[in-house]
Amino acid sequence: MTNKDNYQLKTLGRGLEVLALLKSASAGMTLSELSRQLGEPTTVIFRILKTLEACGQIRQDLTGKTYGALMQPQDDSAAVLRAVVTLRTLGDIYPGSLSTVELASQSGCQALDLAGQLQALCSEGVIEESRDGYWRLAHGCLALASPLIAQDDLAANLQPLMETLRRETRETVLLYRISGERQTVVVSLPSPQPIRYVLGVGSSFPLYLGAAGKVALAYMPAADARRYLDQADLVPNTDYVPEASSIQPMLNRIRHDGYAISMGERVEGAAGVAVPICGPQGQLVAAISIVLPAFRTDRAQLEKMATQLRRTLADAGYRADAGS
Repeated sequence: MTNKDNYQLKTLGRGLEVLALLKSASAGMTLSELSRQLGEPTTVIFRILKTLEACGQIRQDLTGKTYGALMQPQDDSAAVLRAVVTLRTLGDIYPGSLSTVELASQSGCQALDLAGQLQALCSEGVIEESRDGYWRLAHGCLALASPLIAQDDLAANLQPLMETLRRETRETVLLYRISGERQTVVVSLPSPQPIRYVLGVGSSFPLYLGAAGKVALAYMPAADARRYLDQADLVPNTDYVPEASSIQPMLNRIRHDGYAISMGERVEGAAGVAVPICGPQGQLVAAISIVLPAFRTDRAQLEKMATQLRRTLADAGYRADAGS
């Protein structure tokens, strides 16, 4: 035994190993699992667990069989992010629902930590729990969004113009607002045709997928778009595989043409075209888009739709260029 070994508290070392294992386990761990992984008797692990529990570092689940690490105060920002991820995940599958374990997996945290957050969100009425213990989005979310919707003068002013576009094209017309690194539908006018592509208000997507997202990337500062593409996890939704090396060259072309086209990027068999709406200084304010089943169109027709979109916006006094 070396002098260095003499200074070590082996039980403390084992306690820290137990805590590290619990922090890395999304669904917690049982006494026997910890004993097996660390090669220690269950009696030793049990004493360590009870010590960590008394110190406020871990807790048991409701069954009393599984242990998990408690979130510490320095993790507050992570807790906020997990709450947002939870709401977004439930929004993406609404009216479907997910279990606590499934939501924890999406948020990259332990089910024990997320359980308290879910109860807090439930008490605020933004999510609800079913009898079988599954969670889904609740109508309380509408109260959070209503101030944005009520005060969005652009959406209200564009409604007649969008109605005209829907009547002329007989396809779905959408208005997107860009917030952070997401594109969100704030107005949706569905196509009157029996076979159509429709997105609901509140539908939100990353910027690397779809025509409206590409418009947002093309009209933001070039350095910001490059940083986003370098750092984003470009996960495909369809056979289309988004890659920064192929998206980056598109952005100059989109900025030059004043529109973006997408085919089967977010949904297989769907197509769309999007045009920017810019402010007085050329800054992107929103994006307006026409979406439809891909079998009903081709690139030439989508380009004609883009020209129609730009002309309609210009006639109504809206700017669709970046001033460069």
